[in-house]
Amino acid sequence: SEILRPDNKGKIRSMAANIDCMAIVFACVPKPQCNLIDRYLVAAEAQNVSPILILNKIDLIKDNLASEIQLLVKKYRRIGYPIIMVSSKTGKGMSILEEYLCKRTVIFSGQSGVGKTSLLNYLLPSANSPVRELSSKTDQGAHTTVASRLYRLRSGGKIIDSPGIREFSLNHLDKNYIIESFIDFRPFLGLCKFRDCTHNNEASCALLKAVREKLILDERLQSYHKIMDS
Repeated sequence: SEILRPDNKGKIRSMAANIDCMAIVFACVPKPQCNLIDRYLVAAEAQNVSPILILNKIDLIKDNLASEIQLLVKKYRRIGYPIIMVSSKTGKGMSILEEYLCKRTVIFSGQSGVGKTSLLNYLLPSANSPVRELSSKTDQGAHTTVASRLYRLRSGGKIIDSPGIREFSLNHLDKNYIIESFIDFRPFLGLCKFRDCTHNNEASCALLKAVREKLILDERLQSYHKIMDS
């Protein structure tokens, strides 16, 4: 298994190889980008790598953010993705995360500032990797980790800490791989009346019908179109 992505010059680069899990880390701050989460999920599914979502910084979830975060967590759990909720600051949930990681080779992925390196430092204090605060002006993280690096946990698992990003291109993937990697779409693929259905506004589209019947989420279909449009 190998996770690939184009760099800013369009050249295909390897983020990690021989992994069996991609941990997609997100947090309430910076604000989660669902399309970026979906892009990571597609990249993992396309390579038959098991994804898991990690909600970090749960100690920062305030009343005005709680409902929004709960809806996001409910959305991905409904699709079928496991989510572990943790705080690298207070330690809450970290024992559950460590138990999950102990027999796996995992790449930590996610946007800058969500606390991937802080999670690593909690799990493996000897790593002592540098971390930086979010920008007070933009609530965006800085690119602290500049290259992927593998760490061996005391419990037996292996973590690859990867650089945080704000965009994740999937231009290297065939469009059929992309739509098939939306696992909630799979029961409806091939059921559209026309083989070249774009799933935009066709009356005979099986995906649009599934959205109307609340069998798949409209946000996921919109996320798919954003990926295809880019």
